[in-house]
Amino acid sequence: MSGINDLPGFYPTIKDGGLGALPSLNVSVFGVYGVSEKGVKTPKMVSDINTIQEEYGMGTLTEQLIDAFVCGARQVVALRADASTVHVVGTPVLTGTGTATAEAVLQTGVLAVKADRTHLFKITVGGTAATAKYQYSKNGGITYGEEQSFGASPAEITLEDGTKITFTDAEVEPEGSFVLGDIWTLENTEAKMDTTDRAAALDTICAYKDANGIGLPLVYDTSEGDEVIWAVLGSKADEVWTNEQRPIWFLINATKPDYADIDAWLTALIVSSTAYRHERVGVNAFYGRLVDTRGNILIQAGGGSVAGFIAKGKLHWSIAWVREFVFPNCIGIEPYNSDIDKMDLGRIAQLNDAKFISARQWAGYGNAPVDDWLMAPATSDFSSIRNRRIMDAAIVGVQMANTPFTNSPGVAKEDMIAYKKALESPLDSLITEGAIMSFTLTLTPDDNIWTNGIVYATIEIIPTATKKKLSATFQLKSGTAASA
Repeated sequence: MSGINDLPGFYPTIKDGGLGALPSLNVSVFGVYGVSEKGVKTPKMVSDINTIQEEYGMGTLTEQLIDAFVCGARQVVALRADASTVHVVGTPVLTGTGTATAEAVLQTGVLAVKADRTHLFKITVGGTAATAKYQYSKNGGITYGEEQSFGASPAEITLEDGTKITFTDAEVEPEGSFVLGDIWTLENTEAKMDTTDRAAALDTICAYKDANGIGLPLVYDTSEGDEVIWAVLGSKADEVWTNEQRPIWFLINATKPDYADIDAWLTALIVSSTAYRHERVGVNAFYGRLVDTRGNILIQAGGGSVAGFIAKGKLHWSIAWVREFVFPNCIGIEPYNSDIDKMDLGRIAQLNDAKFISARQWAGYGNAPVDDWLMAPATSDFSSIRNRRIMDAAIVGVQMANTPFTNSPGVAKEDMIAYKKALESPLDSLITEGAIMSFTLTLTPDDNIWTNGIVYATIEIIPTATKKKLSATFQLKSGTAASA
Protein backbone atom coordinates (compact mmCIF):
# COMPACT_ATOMS: atom_id res chain seq x y z
CA MET A 1 0.00 0.00 0.00
CA SER A 2 1.14 3.55 -0.66
CA GLY A 3 2.45 5.44 2.34
CA ILE A 4 0.88 8.59 3.68
CA ASN A 5 3.73 10.59 2.14
CA ASP A 6 2.56 9.54 -1.32
CA LEU A 7 -0.67 11.53 -1.17
CA PRO A 8 -1.00 14.00 -4.06
CA GLY A 9 -0.58 17.74 -3.46
CA PHE A 10 -3.27 19.75 -1.74
CA TYR A 11 -4.18 23.23 -3.00
CA PRO A 12 -7.65 24.09 -1.64
CA THR A 13 -10.10 26.08 -3.73
CA ILE A 14 -13.04 27.46 -1.75
CA LYS A 15 -16.17 27.27 -3.90
CA ASP A 16 -19.16 29.61 -3.76
CA GLY A 17 -21.28 28.65 -0.80
CA GLY A 18 -18.73 29.19 1.94
CA LEU A 19 -17.03 25.81 2.22
CA GLY A 20 -14.26 27.59 4.09
CA ALA A 21 -16.53 27.90 7.15
CA LEU A 22 -17.93 24.56 8.24
CA PRO A 23 -21.61 24.37 9.26
CA SER A 24 -22.38 23.32 12.81
CA LEU A 25 -23.58 19.77 13.42
CA ASN A 26 -27.15 19.82 14.72
CA VAL A 27 -27.58 16.48 16.51
CA SER A 28 -31.02 17.40 17.88
CA VAL A 29 -32.81 17.18 14.53
CA PHE A 30 -34.39 13.84 13.62
CA GLY A 31 -36.81 12.48 11.04
CA VAL A 32 -40.20 10.90 11.58
CA TYR A 33 -42.69 9.28 9.24
CA GLY A 34 -46.17 7.86 9.67
CA VAL A 35 -49.84 8.07 8.77
CA SER A 36 -51.96 11.19 9.17
CA GLU A 37 -55.28 12.58 8.04
CA LYS A 38 -53.75 15.19 5.73
CA GLY A 39 -50.51 16.97 4.88
CA VAL A 40 -47.90 16.91 2.13
CA LYS A 41 -46.17 13.63 1.37
CA THR A 42 -42.71 15.13 1.19
CA PRO A 43 -40.28 15.75 4.07
CA LYS A 44 -41.01 19.02 5.84
CA MET A 45 -39.25 20.71 8.75
CA VAL A 46 -41.57 21.19 11.72
CA SER A 47 -40.47 23.59 14.45
CA ASP A 48 -43.72 24.76 16.07
CA ILE A 49 -45.93 22.39 18.06
CA ASN A 50 -48.90 24.70 17.49
CA THR A 51 -48.89 24.10 13.73
CA ILE A 52 -48.84 20.28 13.80
CA GLN A 53 -52.59 19.71 14.13
CA GLU A 54 -53.38 22.21 11.39
CA GLU A 55 -50.72 20.79 9.07
CA TYR A 56 -51.38 17.06 9.48
CA GLY A 57 -54.85 16.76 11.01
CA MET A 58 -55.45 13.69 13.14
CA GLY A 59 -53.51 10.44 13.04
CA THR A 60 -50.53 8.60 14.46
CA LEU A 61 -47.99 10.97 12.88
CA THR A 62 -49.68 13.95 14.52
CA GLU A 63 -49.93 12.34 17.94
CA GLN A 64 -46.30 11.18 17.93
CA LEU A 65 -45.03 14.56 16.72
CA ILE A 66 -46.86 16.31 19.53
CA ASP A 67 -45.44 13.87 22.09
CA ALA A 68 -41.94 14.49 20.73
CA PHE A 69 -42.27 18.27 21.08
CA VAL A 70 -43.78 18.00 24.55
CA CYS A 71 -40.71 15.99 25.58
CA GLY A 72 -38.11 18.37 24.18
CA ALA A 73 -37.89 18.17 20.37
CA ARG A 74 -37.40 21.51 18.65
CA GLN A 75 -36.86 20.64 14.98
CA VAL A 76 -38.26 17.52 13.33
CA VAL A 77 -38.35 16.55 9.67
CA ALA A 78 -41.81 15.01 9.22
CA LEU A 79 -43.06 12.84 6.37
CA ARG A 80 -46.65 11.80 5.84
CA ALA A 81 -46.47 8.27 4.46
CA ASP A 82 -48.83 6.47 2.13
CA ALA A 83 -51.22 4.05 3.84
CA SER A 84 -52.44 1.23 1.63
CA THR A 85 -53.80 -1.05 4.36
CA VAL A 86 -57.45 -0.02 4.49
CA HIS A 87 -58.91 1.66 7.57
CA VAL A 88 -61.49 -0.20 9.63
CA VAL A 89 -64.76 1.15 10.96
CA GLY A 90 -65.56 -1.27 13.73
CA THR A 91 -68.80 -3.02 14.58
CA PRO A 92 -70.34 -1.74 17.83
CA VAL A 93 -70.24 -4.43 20.52
CA LEU A 94 -72.60 -4.52 23.50
CA THR A 95 -71.56 -5.75 26.91
CA GLY A 96 -74.86 -6.03 28.73
CA THR A 97 -78.52 -6.97 28.25
CA GLY A 98 -80.04 -4.03 26.35
CA THR A 99 -81.95 -4.76 23.15
CA ALA A 100 -81.04 -1.65 21.12
CA THR A 101 -79.03 -1.96 17.92
CA ALA A 102 -76.08 0.16 16.82
CA GLU A 103 -74.30 0.80 13.54
CA ALA A 104 -71.14 2.77 12.77
CA VAL A 105 -70.17 4.31 9.43
CA LEU A 106 -67.98 7.11 8.10
CA GLN A 107 -69.44 10.59 8.25
CA THR A 108 -70.63 12.07 4.96
CA GLY A 109 -67.68 13.46 3.01
CA VAL A 110 -65.06 11.68 5.14
CA LEU A 111 -62.97 9.20 3.16
CA ALA A 112 -61.20 7.33 5.95
CA VAL A 113 -60.94 6.89 9.71
CA LYS A 114 -58.72 9.74 10.93
CA ALA A 115 -57.10 8.05 13.93
CA ASP A 116 -57.11 4.88 16.04
CA ARG A 117 -59.82 5.27 18.66
CA THR A 118 -61.71 3.04 21.08
CA HIS A 119 -65.09 4.62 21.86
CA LEU A 120 -67.18 3.55 24.86
CA PHE A 121 -70.77 4.47 25.68
CA LYS A 122 -71.69 3.60 29.26
CA ILE A 123 -75.44 3.61 30.04
CA THR A 124 -76.20 5.58 33.21
CA VAL A 125 -79.99 5.71 32.89
CA GLY A 126 -81.97 2.92 31.18
CA GLY A 127 -85.00 3.11 28.91
CA THR A 128 -85.58 4.11 25.32
CA ALA A 129 -83.32 6.45 23.37
CA ALA A 130 -85.64 9.30 24.36
CA THR A 131 -85.24 8.65 28.10
CA ALA A 132 -81.87 6.85 28.47
CA LYS A 133 -78.60 8.62 29.27
CA TYR A 134 -74.96 7.72 28.81
CA GLN A 135 -71.38 8.78 29.46
CA TYR A 136 -68.90 8.77 26.59
CA SER A 137 -65.20 7.81 26.55
CA LYS A 138 -62.90 8.20 23.56
CA ASN A 139 -59.89 6.60 25.23
CA GLY A 140 -61.09 3.08 25.93
CA GLY A 141 -62.67 3.86 29.28
CA ILE A 142 -59.77 5.63 31.00
CA THR A 143 -61.93 8.72 31.43
CA TYR A 144 -65.60 9.49 30.77
CA GLY A 145 -67.33 12.75 29.99
CA GLU A 146 -70.48 14.19 31.49
CA GLU A 147 -73.83 12.41 31.31
CA GLN A 148 -75.68 12.99 28.03
CA SER A 149 -79.01 12.10 26.43
CA PHE A 150 -79.38 10.09 23.23
CA GLY A 151 -82.45 11.92 21.95
CA ALA A 152 -85.07 10.35 19.72
CA SER A 153 -84.46 6.99 18.05
CA PRO A 154 -82.55 6.58 15.78
CA ALA A 155 -79.95 8.59 17.72
CA GLU A 156 -76.92 9.61 15.67
CA ILE A 157 -73.65 10.63 17.41
CA THR A 158 -70.71 12.04 15.45
CA LEU A 159 -67.20 11.15 16.59
CA GLU A 160 -63.91 13.04 16.19
CA ASP A 161 -62.23 10.26 14.17
CA GLY A 162 -64.55 10.90 11.21
CA THR A 163 -67.14 8.22 12.01
CA LYS A 164 -70.64 8.29 13.44
CA ILE A 165 -72.62 5.76 15.42
CA THR A 166 -76.40 5.39 15.30
CA PHE A 167 -78.41 3.76 18.12
CA THR A 168 -81.90 2.45 17.38
CA ASP A 169 -84.54 1.31 19.87
CA ALA A 170 -85.74 -2.29 19.76
CA GLU A 171 -88.99 -2.71 17.86
CA VAL A 172 -90.40 -5.01 20.53
CA GLU A 173 -90.47 -3.70 24.12
CA PRO A 174 -88.39 -0.61 23.30
CA GLU A 175 -88.21 0.35 26.99
CA GLY A 176 -85.58 -2.38 27.37
CA SER A 177 -83.36 -0.94 24.63
CA PHE A 178 -80.85 0.56 27.08
CA VAL A 179 -80.09 -0.95 30.48
CA LEU A 180 -78.22 0.68 33.35
CA GLY A 181 -74.59 -0.49 33.35
CA ASP A 182 -74.53 -1.61 29.71
CA ILE A 183 -71.42 -0.58 27.73
CA TRP A 184 -71.24 -0.22 23.96
CA THR A 185 -67.73 -0.41 22.49
CA LEU A 186 -66.66 0.81 19.04
CA GLU A 187 -63.05 0.33 17.95
CA ASN A 188 -61.96 2.17 14.81
CA THR A 189 -58.56 1.87 13.13
CA GLU A 190 -56.85 4.32 10.78
CA ALA A 191 -55.24 3.09 7.57
CA LYS A 192 -51.74 1.63 8.00
CA MET A 193 -48.53 1.45 6.00
CA ASP A 194 -47.88 -1.79 4.16
CA THR A 195 -44.48 -3.10 3.09
CA THR A 196 -44.38 -0.98 -0.07
CA ASP A 197 -45.47 2.17 1.78
CA ARG A 198 -42.77 1.74 4.40
CA ALA A 199 -40.07 1.14 1.79
CA ALA A 200 -41.08 4.29 -0.08
CA ALA A 201 -41.17 6.35 3.12
CA LEU A 202 -37.75 5.04 4.15
CA ASP A 203 -36.24 5.92 0.77
CA THR A 204 -37.69 9.42 0.94
CA ILE A 205 -36.79 10.30 4.53
CA CYS A 206 -33.31 8.79 4.28
CA ALA A 207 -32.60 10.80 1.14
CA TYR A 208 -33.38 14.06 2.95
CA LYS A 209 -30.46 16.48 3.29
CA ASP A 210 -30.45 19.91 4.88
CA ALA A 211 -29.06 23.05 3.21
CA ASN A 212 -25.54 21.92 4.11
CA GLY A 213 -26.01 18.48 2.58
CA ILE A 214 -26.25 16.74 5.96
CA GLY A 215 -28.64 13.80 6.39
CA LEU A 216 -30.69 12.84 9.43
CA PRO A 217 -28.91 11.01 12.27
CA LEU A 218 -32.11 9.37 13.57
CA VAL A 219 -35.36 8.38 11.88
CA TYR A 220 -38.42 7.38 13.91
CA ASP A 221 -40.97 5.00 12.39
CA THR A 222 -44.20 5.83 14.24
CA SER A 223 -45.78 2.45 13.54
CA GLU A 224 -45.34 -0.74 15.54
CA GLY A 225 -43.64 -3.93 14.43
CA ASP A 226 -41.84 -7.14 15.23
CA GLU A 227 -38.45 -8.47 14.15
CA VAL A 228 -39.52 -8.62 10.49
CA ILE A 229 -39.94 -4.84 10.35
CA TRP A 230 -36.87 -4.26 12.55
CA ALA A 231 -34.88 -6.15 9.92
CA VAL A 232 -36.17 -3.79 7.22
CA LEU A 233 -34.88 -0.83 9.23
CA GLY A 234 -31.57 -2.51 9.95
CA SER A 235 -31.07 -3.30 6.27
CA LYS A 236 -31.80 0.31 5.39
CA ALA A 237 -29.18 1.50 7.88
CA ASP A 238 -26.65 -0.89 6.31
CA GLU A 239 -27.58 0.31 2.83
CA VAL A 240 -27.13 3.98 3.70
CA TRP A 241 -23.75 3.25 5.30
CA THR A 242 -22.55 1.11 2.37
CA ASN A 243 -23.66 3.51 -0.33
CA GLU A 244 -22.91 6.84 1.34
CA GLN A 245 -20.67 6.07 4.34
CA ARG A 246 -23.35 7.94 6.29
CA PRO A 247 -24.38 6.79 9.78
CA ILE A 248 -28.08 6.60 10.58
CA TRP A 249 -30.14 4.70 13.14
CA PHE A 250 -33.83 3.97 13.57
CA LEU A 251 -36.41 3.95 16.33
CA ILE A 252 -39.68 2.00 16.16
CA ASN A 253 -42.36 0.82 18.58
CA ALA A 254 -42.86 -2.76 19.65
CA THR A 255 -46.22 -4.37 18.99
CA LYS A 256 -49.12 -3.13 21.10
CA PRO A 257 -49.71 -4.77 24.48
CA ASP A 258 -52.10 -7.68 24.80
CA TYR A 259 -54.30 -6.71 27.71
CA ALA A 260 -55.90 -10.16 27.82
CA ASP A 261 -52.54 -11.77 28.56
CA ILE A 262 -49.72 -9.39 29.48
CA ASP A 263 -47.21 -12.20 30.03
CA ALA A 264 -47.90 -13.69 26.59
CA TRP A 265 -47.19 -10.27 25.09
CA LEU A 266 -43.94 -10.04 27.03
CA THR A 267 -42.90 -13.52 25.95
CA ALA A 268 -43.56 -12.69 22.29
CA LEU A 269 -41.43 -9.55 22.54
CA ILE A 270 -38.56 -11.42 24.13
CA VAL A 271 -38.69 -14.05 21.38
CA SER A 272 -38.55 -11.26 18.79
CA SER A 273 -35.55 -9.67 20.51
CA THR A 274 -33.75 -13.00 20.40
CA ALA A 275 -34.57 -13.50 16.72
CA TYR A 276 -33.13 -10.21 15.47
CA ARG A 277 -30.50 -7.77 16.73
CA HIS A 278 -28.98 -4.73 15.06
CA GLU A 279 -26.89 -1.97 16.61
CA ARG A 280 -28.67 0.70 14.56
CA VAL A 281 -32.22 -0.20 15.59
CA GLY A 282 -33.89 0.85 18.84
CA VAL A 283 -37.25 -0.64 19.85
CA ASN A 284 -39.56 1.18 22.23
CA ALA A 285 -41.86 -1.07 24.29
CA PHE A 286 -43.15 1.74 26.50
CA TYR A 287 -46.88 2.34 26.12
CA GLY A 288 -48.51 4.85 28.40
CA ARG A 289 -51.47 7.02 29.23
CA LEU A 290 -50.33 10.20 27.52
CA VAL A 291 -51.99 13.62 27.67
CA ASP A 292 -52.10 15.66 24.47
CA THR A 293 -52.06 19.46 24.18
CA ARG A 294 -55.86 19.61 24.46
CA GLY A 295 -55.92 17.64 27.70
CA ASN A 296 -57.10 14.39 26.10
CA ILE A 297 -55.75 11.19 27.64
CA LEU A 298 -54.90 8.45 25.15
CA ILE A 299 -53.09 5.13 25.40
CA GLN A 300 -50.20 5.57 22.97
CA ALA A 301 -46.81 4.21 22.08
CA GLY A 302 -44.07 6.21 23.79
CA GLY A 303 -41.72 6.32 20.81
CA GLY A 304 -42.46 9.97 20.07
CA SER A 305 -41.73 10.91 23.68
CA VAL A 306 -38.48 8.93 23.61
CA ALA A 307 -37.41 10.63 20.36
CA GLY A 308 -38.13 14.00 21.97
CA PHE A 309 -35.90 13.12 24.92
CA ILE A 310 -33.10 12.04 22.58
CA ALA A 311 -33.34 15.34 20.72
CA LYS A 312 -33.36 17.29 23.97
CA GLY A 313 -30.35 15.60 25.55
CA LYS A 314 -26.68 16.18 24.92
CA LEU A 315 -24.79 13.46 23.08
CA HIS A 316 -23.41 11.83 26.20
CA TRP A 317 -26.63 12.01 28.20
CA SER A 318 -28.72 8.92 28.84
CA ILE A 319 -32.49 9.20 28.54
CA ALA A 320 -32.56 7.12 31.74
CA TRP A 321 -31.21 10.03 33.79
CA VAL A 322 -34.32 10.59 35.87
CA ARG A 323 -33.39 14.11 36.94
CA GLU A 324 -33.34 15.21 33.29
CA PHE A 325 -35.95 13.03 31.60
CA VAL A 326 -39.39 12.48 33.14
CA PHE A 327 -42.35 12.14 30.77
CA PRO A 328 -44.30 15.37 31.40
CA ASN A 329 -47.40 14.04 29.67
CA CYS A 330 -47.52 10.48 31.07
CA ILE A 331 -49.88 9.59 33.93
CA GLY A 332 -49.49 5.82 33.81
CA ILE A 333 -47.61 2.87 32.32
CA GLU A 334 -49.52 0.41 30.14
CA PRO A 335 -50.70 -2.32 29.96
CA TYR A 336 -52.75 -1.95 33.12
CA ASN A 337 -55.66 -4.27 33.79
CA SER A 338 -55.95 -3.88 37.55
CA ASP A 339 -53.87 -3.18 40.64
CA ILE A 340 -52.63 -6.77 40.40
CA ASP A 341 -52.35 -7.38 36.65
CA LYS A 342 -50.14 -4.51 35.48
CA MET A 343 -46.61 -3.61 34.38
CA ASP A 344 -44.92 -4.23 37.69
CA LEU A 345 -41.16 -3.96 38.19
CA GLY A 346 -40.61 -7.63 37.38
CA ARG A 347 -42.23 -7.33 33.97
CA ILE A 348 -40.45 -4.06 33.25
CA ALA A 349 -37.16 -5.78 34.12
CA GLN A 350 -37.89 -8.46 31.51
CA LEU A 351 -38.22 -5.79 28.83
CA ASN A 352 -35.08 -4.07 30.00
CA ASP A 353 -33.07 -7.30 29.99
CA ALA A 354 -34.22 -7.95 26.41
CA LYS A 355 -32.85 -4.50 25.40
CA PHE A 356 -36.20 -2.80 24.84
CA ILE A 357 -36.65 0.85 25.74
CA SER A 358 -39.13 0.74 28.60
CA ALA A 359 -40.39 3.00 31.37
CA ARG A 360 -41.28 2.83 35.04
CA GLN A 361 -42.45 5.08 37.82
CA TRP A 362 -39.68 6.52 39.93
CA ALA A 363 -40.74 7.55 43.44
CA GLY A 364 -40.56 11.29 43.85
CA TYR A 365 -40.03 11.97 40.16
CA GLY A 366 -42.70 10.42 37.94
CA ASN A 367 -42.64 8.15 34.91
CA ALA A 368 -39.30 7.93 33.09
CA PRO A 369 -37.26 5.60 30.85
CA VAL A 370 -35.42 2.69 32.44
CA ASP A 371 -32.38 2.66 30.13
CA ASP A 372 -31.20 3.83 26.70
CA TRP A 373 -30.90 0.52 24.89
CA LEU A 374 -30.45 -0.27 21.24
CA MET A 375 -31.41 -3.73 20.00
CA ALA A 376 -27.73 -4.52 19.50
CA PRO A 377 -26.06 -7.95 19.57
CA ALA A 378 -24.58 -8.93 22.92
CA THR A 379 -21.03 -8.46 21.64
CA SER A 380 -21.61 -4.99 20.21
CA ASP A 381 -20.01 -1.88 21.69
CA PHE A 382 -23.11 0.07 20.64
CA SER A 383 -25.79 -1.32 22.92
CA SER A 384 -26.57 2.16 24.25
CA ILE A 385 -28.05 5.12 22.41
CA ARG A 386 -25.35 7.35 23.92
CA ASN A 387 -22.49 5.42 22.33
CA ARG A 388 -24.29 5.30 18.99
CA ARG A 389 -24.95 9.04 18.92
CA ILE A 390 -21.44 10.01 20.01
CA MET A 391 -19.71 7.84 17.41
CA ASP A 392 -22.08 8.89 14.65
CA ALA A 393 -21.51 12.55 15.52
CA ALA A 394 -17.75 11.97 15.40
CA ILE A 395 -17.99 10.35 11.96
CA VAL A 396 -20.24 13.05 10.51
CA GLY A 397 -18.10 15.77 12.05
CA VAL A 398 -14.96 14.45 10.35
CA GLN A 399 -16.85 14.05 7.07
CA MET A 400 -18.02 17.66 7.28
CA ALA A 401 -14.49 18.83 8.03
CA ASN A 402 -13.35 16.98 4.91
CA THR A 403 -15.84 18.84 2.69
CA PRO A 404 -13.51 21.69 1.64
CA PHE A 405 -10.95 19.12 0.46
CA THR A 406 -13.24 17.22 -1.91
CA ASN A 407 -12.81 19.71 -4.74
CA SER A 408 -9.08 20.27 -4.24
CA PRO A 409 -6.28 18.83 -6.38
CA GLY A 410 -5.15 16.63 -3.49
CA VAL A 411 -3.06 16.47 -0.32
CA ALA A 412 0.75 16.48 -0.38
CA LYS A 413 3.28 15.47 2.26
CA GLU A 414 3.80 19.03 3.47
CA ASP A 415 0.02 19.52 3.84
CA MET A 416 -0.66 16.32 5.74
CA ILE A 417 -0.33 17.74 9.23
CA ALA A 418 -2.69 20.60 8.43
CA TYR A 419 -5.14 18.23 6.70
CA LYS A 420 -5.29 15.90 9.67
CA LYS A 421 -5.58 18.80 12.08
CA ALA A 422 -8.56 20.13 10.14
CA LEU A 423 -10.26 16.73 10.36
CA GLU A 424 -9.59 16.57 14.09
CA SER A 425 -11.31 19.89 14.78
CA PRO A 426 -14.83 18.44 15.32
CA LEU A 427 -13.36 15.75 17.58
CA ASP A 428 -11.75 18.48 19.68
CA SER A 429 -15.21 20.04 19.91
CA LEU A 430 -16.65 16.79 21.28
CA ILE A 431 -14.08 16.93 24.08
CA THR A 432 -15.02 20.54 24.80
CA GLU A 433 -18.70 19.60 24.91
CA GLY A 434 -17.95 16.81 27.39
CA ALA A 435 -19.06 14.01 25.05
CA ILE A 436 -15.67 12.27 24.86
CA MET A 437 -12.54 12.16 26.99
CA SER A 438 -10.01 11.55 24.22
CA PHE A 439 -9.66 10.45 20.61
CA THR A 440 -7.23 9.14 18.01
CA LEU A 441 -7.64 9.75 14.28
CA THR A 442 -5.65 7.58 11.87
CA LEU A 443 -5.60 8.22 8.11
CA THR A 444 -4.67 5.51 5.62
CA PRO A 445 -4.52 6.13 1.85
CA ASP A 446 -6.12 3.77 -0.61
CA ASP A 447 -3.84 1.74 -2.93
CA ASN A 448 -5.14 3.85 -5.82
CA ILE A 449 -4.92 7.18 -3.99
CA TRP A 450 -3.38 8.88 -7.04
CA THR A 451 -6.48 8.30 -9.13
CA ASN A 452 -9.36 8.09 -6.67
CA GLY A 453 -8.32 10.40 -3.82
CA ILE A 454 -9.72 7.95 -1.25
CA VAL A 455 -8.44 7.95 2.33
CA TYR A 456 -9.66 5.62 5.06
CA ALA A 457 -10.21 7.24 8.44
CA THR A 458 -10.24 5.30 11.70
CA ILE A 459 -11.57 7.05 14.77
CA GLU A 460 -11.02 5.76 18.28
CA ILE A 461 -12.85 7.63 21.04
CA ILE A 462 -13.41 7.27 24.78
CA PRO A 463 -16.96 8.45 25.62
CA THR A 464 -17.23 10.40 28.87
CA ALA A 465 -20.26 8.49 30.11
CA THR A 466 -19.34 4.87 29.37
CA LYS A 467 -15.51 5.21 29.31
CA LYS A 468 -15.26 2.31 26.88
CA LYS A 469 -13.12 2.67 23.75
CA LEU A 470 -15.15 2.79 20.55
CA SER A 471 -13.80 2.66 17.02
CA ALA A 472 -15.08 3.09 13.49
CA THR A 473 -13.44 3.06 10.06
CA PHE A 474 -14.94 4.88 7.12
CA GLN A 475 -14.00 6.36 3.78
CA LEU A 476 -13.10 9.95 2.95
CA LYS A 477 -12.49 11.37 -0.50
CA SER A 478 -10.18 14.26 -1.20
CA GLY A 479 -9.28 15.65 -4.59
CA THR A 480 -6.89 13.86 -6.93
CA ALA A 481 -3.70 15.12 -8.48
CA ALA A 482 -3.79 16.74 -11.87
CA SER A 483 -1.30 14.14 -12.97
CA ALA A 484 0.19 11.05 -11.28
